[in-house]
Amino acid sequence: MSQSSCQFIYFRVKPSVRPEDPSSEEGQALLNVFRTAKHQSGHQSSAWGRTSEDPDLIVWVMANQTDWSDARSSTDQGLQDPFLAEDNSQLPTSIYVTLSPPITATETLTQNPVTELCTLPYANLISFRTAQMESMPQVTGPVSWAMGQLDRPCKLNHALSPSGKATVHFLAVG
Repeated sequence: MSQSSCQFIYFRVKPSVRPEDPSSEEGQALLNVFRTAKHQSGHQSSAWGRTSEDPDLIVWVMANQTDWSDARSSTDQGLQDPFLAEDNSQLPTSIYVTLSPPITATETLTQNPVTELCTLPYANLISFRTAQMESMPQVTGPVSWAMGQLDRPCKLNHALSPSGKATVHFLAVG
C-alpha cells in the first residue's frame, strides 16, 4: 500500500449551492471545481459530503500521492470563494493528514452511510484503537477505520498521559 496524504477542506456554502441536485446551477459549478481538481498532479482520489451538524458545511477530501508540504500539491482554497455563504464568519479550513490505511485502500469515505471525521488528542491511542477494533462486538464497531497524525504535528497537555502530553490524531470512522 502506498502512502497518500489527504487534504480535508471544510467550507460553508450558500444554501442555494446544492451539488447533489442536477438542477442547481451553482451546485453543478461546484462539482466542476471538484472534477477539475482531479487533474492535479498526484491526485489519487477525492470525495465530498455534507456534515450532519450543519447541512451548509461541506467537507471536500482529496488524497494525493505527493507531499502536502509542497504548496503546488495543495488545492487553492480560493476556488470555493464563489460558493461561500455571504455571512460566513469562518474561512475555509484545511487539515493535512496521512491516514493509515490510506483512503485509497478503503471505502471509508465513499461506501459508508455516515463517516465521522474528528480530531482528538489521545493519552493512550493503542488502548483506544484496541477497544474500537478488537474488544467491541463486530456489529457495534465501525465498518472501516482510518487514522493518522496531523502532518503538522500537534501535542497538547493531557493529564492522563504518562508524558503529560497527547498527540492529536485525525480519525475517519465509518
